[in-house]
Amino acid sequence: MWYYETRVGTFSIRPDANELGSWLLCIDAVQPGSYSSPELAASDVHDRSTGWDKWDMLEDAATPTDLGPWSVSVRQRTSCRVKRSIDTDSRLRHFTYS
Repeated sequence: MWYYETRVGTFSIRPDANELGSWLLCIDAVQPGSYSSPELAASDVHDRSTGWDKWDMLEDAATPTDLGPWSVSVRQRTSCRVKRSIDTDSRLRHFTYS
């Protein structure tokens, strides 16, 4: 698992226990997306296209272009809460918040 701390929360990229080969992108305990690779999840964090508006609308925060600067851990800190899903393309599913 990878972790990246920002002023709006801590992102994590972790294996999806329910779907082999999928990776979950979480911000604190909320899951904005599911990806086919950790690199795609990190890319969406960098591009601010995670589906989580609090991050995506932030304009002045520096972000890494790849997983290199992310912290690595073998232990999962918390689980993600999934909200209603909306499929947006073949590599990613964004989630909305109620």
